[in-house]
Amino acid sequence: MSMHTEQKSDSLLIGIILFFIGGFQNGYTYFLRGGVFANLQTGNMIFLAHTLVYEQGKQCWHYLIPLVAFGFGIFIATRHRLIHHGKHHWRSHLLMVEIILIALCGVLPASWNDLANALISLNAALTVSAFQHFKGYPMASTMMIGNFKAIMTHLGAYSVDHGSNHLHIIKTIGGLMLIFLLGALCAVTLVKPLSIHAIWLLIPLLLIAISIMEKGE
Repeated sequence: MSMHTEQKSDSLLIGIILFFIGGFQNGYTYFLRGGVFANLQTGNMIFLAHTLVYEQGKQCWHYLIPLVAFGFGIFIATRHRLIHHGKHHWRSHLLMVEIILIALCGVLPASWNDLANALISLNAALTVSAFQHFKGYPMASTMMIGNFKAIMTHLGAYSVDHGSNHLHIIKTIGGLMLIFLLGALCAVTLVKPLSIHAIWLLIPLLLIAISIMEKGE
């Protein structure tokens, strides 16, 4: 796992914030917005296949919409990174857009779940495209399979050479994965009492992340 020069946007604190948000968003959309994953597009593809086979595709748009939104988010984030010239960090701009998306999602009723899921999937795509390293290590705050693979890879390497760096990486990634789980647990706990407005709890966290990056870069 390669190292690179750490920036504030790659710091552990930013990682904690974004991993928590990633877990919360997935719990929010799955348990409150019709069983769709905001981040885990692989799961949405499986659901899409099920509808095509067993429901003659009648509900396919329910899973196609977040897939398309996620892809569009990757496109937008990449384009913005390449053309950005300005005073503020390009990642801060994307987090500002995410705040707007979350604010809109929190007012959409259940009858607009497809649009709400599209907004959160777009939000997740902006994050995963813009933030690809934390503490100098490549990892994703929205999808855990790659992080789990990294942990087990370094665990296997440690069993051979007993390098202390492997343990540091395992602890860092493992800790952030627990933060992701905490975010999902909070979503499960709060979506019932707060309903659609629960997603607004993420806005202060995004503002903190923007503040950290603007002060440090």
